Amino acid sequence: MWLEIKKILMRRQYWFTMILLTGSVILDYLTVCKEYYGAPLSQVRSAYHCTVLKNDVPNIASVPYNVLFPILACIMCSDIYYEEHKLGISNFLYTRSDKRADLLHKLFAVFIVSFLSFFAPLLLNLGLSVITFPIQGHYASYTTYLSLVNLEPDRMLSYLEAYHPYWNILCFILIRCLIASLIAVLSYSISLVFTTSRYFVLLSGFIYYILYSNLTNLIPNDLLNTILISVNGYGSIWAIFLFYLFTIFLIALCYQVGKRKETI
Repeated sequence: MWLEIKKILMRRQYWFTMILLTGSVILDYLTVCKEYYGAPLSQVRSAYHCTVLKNDVPNIASVPYNVLFPILACIMCSDIYYEEHKLGISNFLYTRSDKRADLLHKLFAVFIVSFLSFFAPLLLNLGLSVITFPIQGHYASYTTYLSLVNLEPDRMLSYLEAYHPYWNILCFILIRCLIASLIAVLSYSISLVFTTSRYFVLLSGFIYYILYSNLTNLIPNDLLNTILISVNGYGSIWAIFLFYLFTIFLIALCYQVGKRKETI
């Protein structure tokens, strides 16, 4: 597995994506700093509200994490099997190693690398915000943080946001990273079944995410109508776990079908 991780880290696609993700959080941080530069402390929001996933300052830096993250996760490493298959390297490798073990190692490598590649920049962004902005925040001179938070049962983890806001943002960072990494693994699993087009492999995870989000929104159910990438949005946290389970099921299905193909 470590060899597969090393292969991914040597790819140009990986470094392109990492530079984009890291540059985005730094740009977001600088944009928020510019917004509050010279403002009275009573008008500066808390560090928790100045992160790329949560801040209210409009800027393009949040696009890679709110819009493009499914396709970026796939570009990073999902086509590692496709690349070896098209070059004929996989046939050579399978004469000297176990095919099932190699495919499984690739799957875990894709998951680990994609998860950590999103987690590290988001954690950096949170760290920069904590260093720069006030921990509690000062919205006004005579109000407290809790008095300004709406404790609404219809919002995801609203109580965690009110009483433990930094654990809350860490929770949603993990949620976003898990969504990205599972989409990347699904795209990899699809590449075991369909090896005709690199573009299809890279776009498959993104297409799946869009279809899942749109189709579940058509169902008149509060659980399924939850926006997966919302931070403390209206809906149920169980909708995100349902997405995880359904995606893992598809990953297992595609992986088993691809593993049994005689052509791999």
